[in-house]
Amino acid sequence: MSVCYLDSNFLLSHLRQGERNSDPRFVLWRTAVIQEIGSDRAVVSALVFDEVVYRSVVSWLKELGDRDPVTTYRRETRDAMQRMRSRLRTLWKAIDALDLEMKGTDQLVVDRARHLMETEHLGARDACHAAHAIERGCDWIVSADPDFDELRDIQRLGPGRIH
Repeated sequence: MSVCYLDSNFLLSHLRQGERNSDPRFVLWRTAVIQEIGSDRAVVSALVFDEVVYRSVVSWLKELGDRDPVTTYRRETRDAMQRMRSRLRTLWKAIDALDLEMKGTDQLVVDRARHLMETEHLGARDACHAAHAIERGCDWIVSADPDFDELRDIQRLGPGRIH
């Protein structure tokens, strides 16, 4: 069993695909992640929560026929969130059912993220994810993003990188 930080791309895939109609590559990845976590709680940050909600709402707007859901979300956020209220409630329930550990952002995380941006040339969001994972003492960052592959302080568990 290991402590795993879940990036939003894994969490979104997990929430969207679940057991039914899953891409076979995701099923293997998901199984490996669940085995790695075991009885421990997976870790996320508020940034993961933000990304999951944003990407879900944009996806739902597109499903409803919006031709430019990103612009709609940015310009009409309150309206978009109102329209997605029932879907968001379902999303909250699914996230709550996962019993995730929420890692807070403190000065140590911010300092680590700054360091990762400078030394590892990570973008701000990736640096924040990695910083949260490292500061929490995670063994793995669960992500499809190969930008985490070169980090010295944490390993990535992603599709095709199942050990």
